[in-house]
This record gives sequence, C-alpha cells and structure tokens, in this order.
Amino acid sequence: MNFKFFNRKKDTTIDEKIVDALRGSLLRTGRILDIQDNADAYIKHGYQGNVDVYSIIRRYVTMSTQARLALYQRQKDGTNMEIFDHDLCAFLYDANPSMSMEQFREAYTVYMLSIGNNFWYKPVLDSGANKGKTTQIFALPGNDIEVYSENHSILQDGIIYKLEGSNVPFDNNEIFHSKYFNPLFFSKPTLYGQSPLQAAAVILAKQNASETTQAKQFENQGPAYLMYRDSPDAWNTLSEPQKKALEKELNGLSKKGKQGGAIVLKDKFGVIKLGISAADLNLLETSKEGRRILCNVYSMPSILFNDNSSATYNNVVEARKAAWTDALIPHNNRFATDLTRFLINPVEQYKTAGYFFGIDYSMVDDLQYGIKDKVEWMIRARLTPNEIREELGYNKIDNPVMNEPIFEQSATTLSDLGINLADDTSGAKNFGDYR
Repeated sequence: MNFKFFNRKKDTTIDEKIVDALRGSLLRTGRILDIQDNADAYIKHGYQGNVDVYSIIRRYVTMSTQARLALYQRQKDGTNMEIFDHDLCAFLYDANPSMSMEQFREAYTVYMLSIGNNFWYKPVLDSGANKGKTTQIFALPGNDIEVYSENHSILQDGIIYKLEGSNVPFDNNEIFHSKYFNPLFFSKPTLYGQSPLQAAAVILAKQNASETTQAKQFENQGPAYLMYRDSPDAWNTLSEPQKKALEKELNGLSKKGKQGGAIVLKDKFGVIKLGISAADLNLLETSKEGRRILCNVYSMPSILFNDNSSATYNNVVEARKAAWTDALIPHNNRFATDLTRFLINPVEQYKTAGYFFGIDYSMVDDLQYGIKDKVEWMIRARLTPNEIREELGYNKIDNPVMNEPIFEQSATTLSDLGINLADDTSGAKNFGDYR
C-alpha cells in the first residue's frame, strides 16, 4: 500500500467532499489512449497487444487450415475435377523455398484480420510461352507497404506499391493486393482496405487499458491511502520528525514479506482510500463484454472463447459449425479466389483451361455433424446417388444405376425393386417424375 500524509490544519475538514475531489482529480487526469488508424498500431495494440484479438485470430488460423487447399479444373459438363499432376500443384505445399503454403495461409489470415490488407509478390517471366508464370510467391509485410497514386487514380495501372523507406516501386504485375472494402472510396487513404479493428478501436483501447489497470493494481498491492491525525484539536498535529518516523514504519511494512504486517499507534489516526478498486471498476465484466464485442466483429461465437454463460456440449458443437459457416468458409474461399486471381488468371493457358484453386472441406470434422440427417433428407426427397454425391462435394460415378432415385423404404434403387418404367401405367415418363 502507498501512504501519503494529509496534515489536518485549522478550518480543514476531512469528509466526503475531499474524497470526491480527489477521485475526480484522478479521473480527470486519466484517459484511455486512442488507437491510431494505421497498420502498425492495429498489430501492436491488437494482434500483439490484446489477448482476445490474438486468441480470435489464432482460432481462425488453426481451424481454417484444417480445410485442404486443392487445384480444380472445370469440366464441359459443368462439374469440377480435382487435379493432382499439374505444375500449379506445387503451390499446394510450398509458397516459396522458405515458406510452406500452410505458413503462407497463416500470414494471410493474420494480416487480413489485423490490418485488412494483404500484399503478395511474385517474380514473373515477361515473355515467351511461360509469360506471366511463376514458381514462387511471397507474403510481404503488410504494415510496411506504401500504396499511393500520383494521379489520384484508383485503377490498378495508376497505383504504386513500395516498401516503406524505399524509392523503388514494385511492378504492378508482380504485386497482388487483397483488401477489405473501405467505404471512403475517393480519399487517398482508401487505397488501403479497412481493418476490422478500426470499428472496434474504442473497445480495443478499453480492453488494453483494463488489463493495464489490473496489472498496476497487482503491482502496487492495492490502492493508495491518505492518513491524517484524527484529533478534534487543530493544534494537535504531527511534527515533522513524527511524520517521517511513521512514514518510515509504514513503508517498511510494505516491503517484500511484510505485507499485512501490524502496527500499533498510540494516537488515533483516520484513513481515506484513494481511487477505485478493481472490483468497483467492474474490470472483469468489462473484459468479458469487450471479448464478446470483438467476437462479433470477427463473426466468431464467444462461446468458443470461454464465455460459459450458456455453454453445453450441443451449444459448443453448433458454435463451431457457426464459426465455419459465418467466418471460416468465407475467409478460406476468399483466399482461394485471391490465389486464383494472382497465379492463374494472368496466364492465358491456365485460365482458358479452367483451372482454379478451391478449398476441400470434406475432412473437417466440425462440418460432418448433420451430414447423416442431410443424406437422409435427400433420400426421402428421392434424389439419385449421383445427385447426393454432388451435393456433398464428390464427383459423379459414371454408372446408370447411380442416376436412379433411391426409395427410402429400403434405401435401394428402382431396378432392385423390380420396377420397369416401360410397364409403368402411372404416367411417369422419366425418373424425375417419381420425386
């Protein structure tokens, strides 16, 4: 405890007015620092400086990478076939010699969710049959990239990218800029995307200030106090030597190993506590509410982050599915689309052949809950096995039996039931009429 001495003088009264004045003074001189609207601040005070933001983004990373990146090719019949033996498949495993694709996806997630921007670089061939192709891509430090336009153009050809402190711009065909939409469309700063933390800047600052306040109170072992001589006589005050001796004695009690020690005084003293305790400030509830708001910003259920107010096993299962549906699947699909735009679309032969990157969710455990019910519903709707396979993301099987509807009585096909459409007098002309 930190003690300060208040000498009781003539005509001076120690009452609630003094307490209110002291508290008011403390509140007026204290303020929550603003989070500046720039990439460095969002990383420093967000991903690196706030435990809730870090936890949410890490959950994005660990969950989203459970879904597999894959290369597909569009077929003439409208279906998509997975490709395993193309040069582009090398990017499924390594982005460049020093970074795996999994690490590349992690960098994409951290930068996108922290600052709302991603910058990728690729060395490309400028001519020949392999024009526009590359064998490696790099994640640039998103907080250190300058984006500007000398002629105030928002078109790609008029935008310039370079590293901070460098006078050498990148070639536009070597840079890919993925960003969240910024509604301030015609101002120069909107060449950057909007960080999700911009909308939560006040909450973020409040969260960080709350953590700092709690740490300071632990460090100081509690609030500060005023001690005064509780005597009805105005002349009966402590002398300077008495005051110093008492202060020395009290400070000695606060040293390591002596917290809570007792001291007996021969005179009557009064004590006024300054400031507000952590409990009075309601810091824990403030922290919980701030966490819920940050989860809302990132479309992640707060129940996944120890918000146990209504947690049950079924709720957690549904929350994980909601996280995939509302946050992770859109995030992953955007990454695959960005990768397609950067690596495939600029190469005419890749684009013409119908190649594209996609995400395979078939091995994600959280998304398998409910598939049994979905399949049973599709059987009751008398879909064919191939239609069910397509609905689940699998390729069709080239067999006539797989195009016959399934009847739920025995989960079998028409031919197994001995039904011949040629002998049917119900008026059905094709299998679809049985649905």
